[in-house]
Amino acid sequence: MSFALLPSGVAAWAFDDRRVNFTWVAITQDELARRMNHFAYLCSDPSSDLTKLRQEGRNLYDLLFGAFEPHLEPTLLLLIEPDSVLTTVPWPALVDSSGEYLGSRFANVVSPGLGYWRNLRSPATISSEQIALVVGMPALAATVAARFPSLPDASREAQDIAARFRDSHLLSEREVSASAIRQELLRSKVFHFASQAVS
Repeated sequence: MSFALLPSGVAAWAFDDRRVNFTWVAITQDELARRMNHFAYLCSDPSSDLTKLRQEGRNLYDLLFGAFEPHLEPTLLLLIEPDSVLTTVPWPALVDSSGEYLGSRFANVVSPGLGYWRNLRSPATISSEQIALVVGMPALAATVAARFPSLPDASREAQDIAARFRDSHLLSEREVSASAIRQELLRSKVFHFASQAVS
């Protein structure tokens, strides 16, 4: 399934080796973003009301998958190519017309699309002889640390990775800064980051 977010709605295609189906979802970008973000928030909060979460998941399923439901076959891999705010949807948590989660009915993969793959670098082998920059858990200000859970294994992971390279630079705790990372990246061929990140 491929989705394209346009100014006045979403164009959606479902296709396999037998047919191509198309539907148009008339919805403003602001309304779509509001609904997607709300559902993603419900999915990420352990204290969310499960009934409300399932209802929102069902509403989004009807909006995005409803026209295609007769053509979806659980024996096939469901490959989803979202666009724009649709990339934030926790797709497996959508609820179909029979009350099942999408992730329970289908093996599914979310892909950034063919345009993304064309811009990737060619695959290369990583060697222990290459220069590596390894970044472990930074020292966080109290206000930032309160927002993110502790990652007790991140420092051990960073040390273990750094030890696998003959020439590595390990940054952790107070050594971690954007400027230090940028400076070390200039001379590094391998970059490993073991910490939280915000996209």
